[in-house]
Amino acid sequence: MTTPAQTPPPLPPKQRQFPCTHCGASLVFSPGTDSLSCPYCGTANAIPTTGDSVQEQDYESQLAKLSADQPTIEILAVHCNVCGAESTLKPNVTAAKCPFCGSGIVATGRSKKLIKPQGLLPFHITRTDANGRFGRWIGGLWFAPNNLKHQAESAGLDGVYLPCWTYDCIADTQYTGQRGEYYWTTETYSTYENGKPITRTRQVRKIRWWPASGAVTDPFNDLLVMASHSLPRKQLDRLEPWDLENLCPYGDEYLSGFACQSYEINLPD
Repeated sequence: MTTPAQTPPPLPPKQRQFPCTHCGASLVFSPGTDSLSCPYCGTANAIPTTGDSVQEQDYESQLAKLSADQPTIEILAVHCNVCGAESTLKPNVTAAKCPFCGSGIVATGRSKKLIKPQGLLPFHITRTDANGRFGRWIGGLWFAPNNLKHQAESAGLDGVYLPCWTYDCIADTQYTGQRGEYYWTTETYSTYENGKPITRTRQVRKIRWWPASGAVTDPFNDLLVMASHSLPRKQLDRLEPWDLENLCPYGDEYLSGFACQSYEINLPD
């Protein structure tokens, strides 16, 4: 008697790694360049160019294709039990701190299939430069807690990519109402001066209202909607303006050595 062949369960997705062409160690993205660098031997490995460009998509057609042929990626996301943020870990790392609240995370990742990003804004400032700027800022604060200064010196900063959706639209607005125009009239009034009644005049501003209607067309380009709840809106607003002129086509190479958060707010929402 024979039994049907058992289909093996699919293997979990693995984080992509980029070995150094010289020593074989894992490469990390070098901010401000188009290359990956080796933290051990210093070899620079250029990121291959694909010739692709960031293309804007029609919103309605993209919604229709979400369950069909939309390009997707599969990632391993780790969840922070303190702040609720989801992010990725560097390859071969099993424990780290949450890039948003600093709490410890042990890698018990789960697989997520997501819409593949089309564009990415690579880091431009190196970690060393960022740590130096942060340290000078902390040093200029009179009442900064000592443990904050110690943490700035010992732990340093980590870069994290945030997800967002970007929209273009043309808004057509029809309006009806009233338009007010100022005009002035001369008003006579009575008052007392040195105990005696006198008559004076003064200018009084009034408004004459007219019916008004019309249409306004306004184009809006690259309006960003953050797809994450991990940072307060006030902090997100302070990160603007984003240097969208330097967007490049998405590539896994730019994520190497950095944390990356997947979107929590999906496209329809």
